[in-house]
Amino acid sequence: MPKLAVVASAIGLVLLSAAAPAQAADKTLTVAYTCSGGPFSNTTLSVPIVVPDTASGSFEAKWAIPALTLRTAPTATTQVQVNGKLAVTGGTHADLAKTGASVTPGTTAVPTGQVTSTVQITATTGGQVTIKPSTETGSLKLALAVTHRRDDVHHHRHRERDRHGRPGRRRRHR
Repeated sequence: MPKLAVVASAIGLVLLSAAAPAQAADKTLTVAYTCSGGPFSNTTLSVPIVVPDTASGSFEAKWAIPALTLRTAPTATTQVQVNGKLAVTGGTHADLAKTGASVTPGTTAVPTGQVTSTVQITATTGGQVTIKPSTETGSLKLALAVTHRRDDVHHHRHRERDRHGRPGRRRRHR
């Protein structure tokens, strides 16, 4: 199984592959983000991303989203939408796109939440997997998830039409 070692907590993590499983502690990569725009008033965030010390095949990266403050209180219950990217060498990262903490109507305080994304290991035994924060602008995006009440969703029933596009009768096939 590959083994993770901290290169530098602000820079990235190195995952070294090993043939046999081993018991070890998780490794944490803490990423500092500068925020602008959107529904939250936070200007900086420190997001710990926890990965296992040993893994094979694939593993989950656990993103701990800190408490947030909304600019205005929502009128309905919703959730935080979290989209994130990691730069992985010796593996691939399925971009994070999940909902996190629930947001209560009438309040601007959003509790901490955790979401996970998947890292697939492509390095061979004895190789390395390096995990770093993505340097792309917008590598972490937080928003309020769009929710639909049952009344807001429009349902359409399929109607059969004749060959001229007029509503037709349902015909039975014999």
